[in-house]
Amino acid sequence: MLPNVPSDPGALHPLVVHFPVALLLVAPLFLLMGAISKNDRPQLRSCVLVLMALGVLAAWVAVWTGEHAATIARITAPQAASVIEQHEESAEATAVIFTVLLAVFAIRVAVDYLRKENTVRRPMRVFCIVFLVVYCVCSLVVVDAAHQGGRLVHQFGVRAQMGSAPPGGTNP
Repeated sequence: MLPNVPSDPGALHPLVVHFPVALLLVAPLFLLMGAISKNDRPQLRSCVLVLMALGVLAAWVAVWTGEHAATIARITAPQAASVIEQHEESAEATAVIFTVLLAVFAIRVAVDYLRKENTVRRPMRVFCIVFLVVYCVCSLVVVDAAHQGGRLVHQFGVRAQMGSAPPGGTNP
């Protein structure tokens, strides 16, 4: 038997938030492997592109569900309001920053593919190393959003209501 699917997108927020964190933080590992490889490995850049695209899509879904979750969250501590605001700002910044990074990387990979510069490895290696450094710095925003979300749940006890309460009772 399948579990009940919540009708409010905010109830899905605890599920979807982990995808952008994982995808966006794993992508640079493939970029690093491609940058340090002796041979040109365009398939690794393709993996980075796919991971980033899925991570960006998941980030926007997490922002969307998070906006809904904020309306149904049970806040048990008044101090949580400022943490919620920080969490929202970091999450939105994550989605925007990584959308821009995805566009830059996709354009660079497309230009390299269209030029078919398989013989000139150095410019792509330099680009990947510079991009990797920028990416890692931007990853701090992802880590901050995740940290603030973790604080909301574990420090302040903020919970998203997973469905409507049973008649005459409360949700467990």
